[in-house]
Amino acid sequence: MIDAVAAHWEVAPTWAVVVGWLGRGCVWLAAAALLVSIGGWLRAPSGERLGKVAFTVGCASLVGAFANLAALFVGNQFQFKYVHDHAARATALGYKIAGVWSGQEGSFLLWAVASAVFGLFAARRVGSEYRKWFTIPYATFLAALAGILAFESPFKPWVVEGRILDRIPPDGAGMTPALQNYWVTIHPPTIFLGFGSLTVLACWAFSAMIVRDPHSWVARVRPWALLATSVTGLGLCMGGFWAYETLGWGGFWAWDPVENVSFVPWLLAACFVHGLIAQAADRRWAATNLLFGGLPFLAFVYGTFLTRSGFLAETSVHSFARMERTAHFLLLGFFVLSSVAYLAVWFRYRTTVVQAPAPKAAGRLRREAMYRFGSFLLAGLALATAIGMSVPMIMALRGQKPKVVEEALYHQVVVWFFVPIMLLVGVAPFVSWRAMGLGALLRRLVNVLSLTFGALGFAIYFALHREWGVRADLDASVPTPFGRILLFPWMFVLVGVCLFAAIANLWRIGETWKRAKLSIGGFVAHLGLAVLMTGLIVSRGFEQRAQIFVQDGSPATGLGYLVAYKGITGDWLDRNNQVRFEVTRPDGSTFEARPGHYYVLSRQPGAEPQPMVWPHVQESLSHDMYLALHPQIIDGEASEPVTLAKGQTKVVGDYQVTYLDSQRKGEAGAAGTEFVGRFRLVGEEGQAEGEAGLKIGGPGEISRRPLLLNEHYNLVLDRLDAATGEATVQLRYVKPWFPIEIFYKPLTLLVWIGTGILTLGGLLAAWEKRRRLRARGHSPVPNHQPETDDSRPETDAAPATAQV
Repeated sequence: MIDAVAAHWEVAPTWAVVVGWLGRGCVWLAAAALLVSIGGWLRAPSGERLGKVAFTVGCASLVGAFANLAALFVGNQFQFKYVHDHAARATALGYKIAGVWSGQEGSFLLWAVASAVFGLFAARRVGSEYRKWFTIPYATFLAALAGILAFESPFKPWVVEGRILDRIPPDGAGMTPALQNYWVTIHPPTIFLGFGSLTVLACWAFSAMIVRDPHSWVARVRPWALLATSVTGLGLCMGGFWAYETLGWGGFWAWDPVENVSFVPWLLAACFVHGLIAQAADRRWAATNLLFGGLPFLAFVYGTFLTRSGFLAETSVHSFARMERTAHFLLLGFFVLSSVAYLAVWFRYRTTVVQAPAPKAAGRLRREAMYRFGSFLLAGLALATAIGMSVPMIMALRGQKPKVVEEALYHQVVVWFFVPIMLLVGVAPFVSWRAMGLGALLRRLVNVLSLTFGALGFAIYFALHREWGVRADLDASVPTPFGRILLFPWMFVLVGVCLFAAIANLWRIGETWKRAKLSIGGFVAHLGLAVLMTGLIVSRGFEQRAQIFVQDGSPATGLGYLVAYKGITGDWLDRNNQVRFEVTRPDGSTFEARPGHYYVLSRQPGAEPQPMVWPHVQESLSHDMYLALHPQIIDGEASEPVTLAKGQTKVVGDYQVTYLDSQRKGEAGAAGTEFVGRFRLVGEEGQAEGEAGLKIGGPGEISRRPLLLNEHYNLVLDRLDAATGEATVQLRYVKPWFPIEIFYKPLTLLVWIGTGILTLGGLLAAWEKRRRLRARGHSPVPNHQPETDDSRPETDAAPATAQV
């Protein structure tokens, strides 16, 4: 049957067949070359050259596999199952390319390519003493990914009745409609570049343990650590922006388990970055940094296993198909073996690390101690989040129905880490690397504290202003670790610590700019973090929402906004269709909101079309007006069903309905037979009589003929009991209703601005560390010489260059 249909399809071109085999060959070549590289390096120095060449070939082969898959997508080669499932002829070129990573197999290939690219660049820069044991675990990881791709290959062709399909289906299924947003072309490559860069940190730390040199690598790895943290953080924020603009939940972050899978590695990478700063300053923390160097990578491998295992299928808004069994076992095996190997080497080596003696200035403050405390807080937050995201898996393994940890519980736990972290972000830049007293620190902070309290007072005045405030509900309360307290003061505790961190780092930027303009990257990054967190806290904490229902000719009001339906821009099967609403603000001004709404026809016979929606965001400097449209309600219920006997009168909605009589048109049980009820209705507009009917179609099919009352309502006959003659009726709406949630989101712009500043600061810091390293000719920092220009007394300016 299928062969008969396929006979009319276009024959697959030779180039596509070749590209498909090349893609599969590249995957197997990558696996083989990477295994050869491992063998070559194990035989070093005699096999060192072979190891280098084979590693390059393996990485290049993974890039080649990606290029071949992209060619199949662009060329509409739907005879390959993965291409068929994630592309269509009408798909725009950008989405066709994004289709490469829109499915499970392609996302693993993207991870492998990102890791391979970073591996090629980093391998040349780790130093000859580290390169052997950097390359061996790196090649092992890439070989594992190649093995997964061999079993779960994106190059599998359609197999029909035991033979490979050599013809092209006329069209593909297309990318999942929910993914067809411009963020799908930006977010996955960015976040996977971040994840790929984490491999560099883990393998570099592993090699430092094996060669027993925990100090020389610090200066070299710092630019890579900063780059990895910055790119991973940017990808994380991009995911929040994507959710905000498409999912209609009114926010950037919901502590979804899949979101946390990316958040935990970023937190651990931030721990590593700050630990490196402390070690560069006084040669302490070497063993801890060797652990933190590998944890971000291991955490992401665990998160990947978690998301692809099926444990989160019913608890996350993100959809991931369950992996092929063999591929899943390979991933699990790699995670277990790599974790055991890394931790075993670390436990064995950590006791032999020689560190500089602890400072003897008891009771005095040092910046190294601030970084140590901050890193432990970040690690604690990462651990708490990792436990929360693992709860669905733990429940499933115990035979319970998986559930996610509620957002409110996360907030009550996270605040114990968040407040001291933000205080440290503000205080640490003013603490000297040499011991200093509390009085000296307070003298340095007095101006910053004064500005913070002034800014906080202005923020409170702004929030309470009648015309342009945040419309705070002064009686609202929220759960906190200390019980339920009023929302308004609690919000300004959180905002206050963010303001302190922002002003403190602005102050240090001003001090540092005078003598080392290129050394402000860390302060800029911390400023961006404070701005970002202020935007998230205010936009979520002072958020207001209202649910309204709008119908053609029946506008509705929510949060003071009057929303009226004005039509659609296309048709309901057009994926670019938008529903037009005229929105009148409380001040009388208007704008047109255009949330998206269309239907996707199912390829399954008899299945209902799938509705797709996305919100409209009306942005301004002070707030966002977020209009989340839900699928329209067609033939919606306007009353409860009511059962009447003949001659009986009951109230149905706003009408008094009298059941007058009934009749059957046609043979009982035969297709085409219609049951008709006659009714009298009395309402505000007067009295009317008419008929409503039920018509039997094919097996299980019933069509209804409603009684039209006016432009708003129908009377529908739901059921007619042949034995008793009783009729069940209900009022239904004539026109569709549009359920809408309106969100008022104050200071949302700060989230975007903060993300940009944070990323800029991290990249600037990475570039500056790289510039300094090149100026020294890649030599490590001399023993006991902090990578800082701070040789002045504790009362002088704290060093800028040792910041993140």
